[in-house]
Amino acid sequence: MTTLPGLPPPASSPERRDHLRAAGVTLLLHGGLLLGLLALRPELPLAADHPPDPDRAPLEVVALAPPPTPTAALTLPTRPAIPAARPAATPAPEPEPEPEPPPQQPEPPPKAAAPPTAPVP
Repeated sequence: MTTLPGLPPPASSPERRDHLRAAGVTLLLHGGLLLGLLALRPELPLAADHPPDPDRAPLEVVALAPPPTPTAALTLPTRPAIPAARPAATPAPEPEPEPEPPPQQPEPPPKAAAPPTAPVP
């Protein structure tokens, strides 16, 4: 049984170096962008800032836990009141003036009625 000869070691070509350089630059660029996004994300409140909620704890933990000690009530930071946005007041539409009726023409005097004629016998 004969075997194929092994592959010769690849020669270092400029094309190969360009591919490796591009891969390295890509990794550095993406790493830098990811670190920048992580640095800019907002701070999350620590778990120690909020007292544990017994309603969300498993029943075993609630049953075996010592009675809670009274602690100072948490006060939320006060924020200045933001006035509610009001719709712009629209002026009441002015009533349109009623059109004046056209001047009436004086009626002509009624024609004199013809005197009644007596029937001719």
